[in-house]
Amino acid sequence: MFSLLGLVSLIGALMNRVLGGGLDRLDQWDKRVRFLQNIGGTGLFLIVFFLVMLFAGADKVALTGEGVPVYNLALPAFVSASLVTLGMWLGSTWGWGRYVGALGGWEDERPTEMRYIDWLTEKAGLTPQYEKINKSEKVRYLNIAALRKWGFVSVTLRGGLWGACVSLFTLSFMPLFGGLFMGVVYLVGIEFCRKVYSNPNRGWPLSEWLWGAWFWPWCVLAVV
Repeated sequence: MFSLLGLVSLIGALMNRVLGGGLDRLDQWDKRVRFLQNIGGTGLFLIVFFLVMLFAGADKVALTGEGVPVYNLALPAFVSASLVTLGMWLGSTWGWGRYVGALGGWEDERPTEMRYIDWLTEKAGLTPQYEKINKSEKVRYLNIAALRKWGFVSVTLRGGLWGACVSLFTLSFMPLFGGLFMGVVYLVGIEFCRKVYSNPNRGWPLSEWLWGAWFWPWCVLAVV
């Protein structure tokens, strides 16, 4: 089980980076793999996710003479993989980039992403307010501490929504539980780059790797 989750974690890290824009420079790649550009980051992400869920949820019915497992890819495995992939697609539909920018502290204006999350944080009194206005340069400054706090809560809620979408189709709380750590995962990536490189912006792509590595195994645990 641990070896399976470790492999899924590595695949999830790579695919989540692809989802977050890892194919943007594909035109510089060898033409033999450039066809992936036509599939798109989201398409490749979902295809690989479906295959991982398919084999993770399938029964190992026998072993070959070399000890290679033979999987039972019967209808239940396809149904389970299809449903969890549908949940993953729904969960990844809405953006979260501006929340990450707020968490990192590099947003210069109060950002918005999902009106429902924005509404919840506003009702909770977490929406950051403008601290001062530089009228000469027409630049508005936010309270950075309040902005980052709001960003953390918003990313956490965004991850919870993502996990809830997967949990809805798997009838398991595992993806929901894992999703609620999205704020922590992105905070770790941002703060690591802030300390090591003095550049929190580099933490965004790093956090995409970390988020995929963290979240995919929780989805597997919902189907095995």
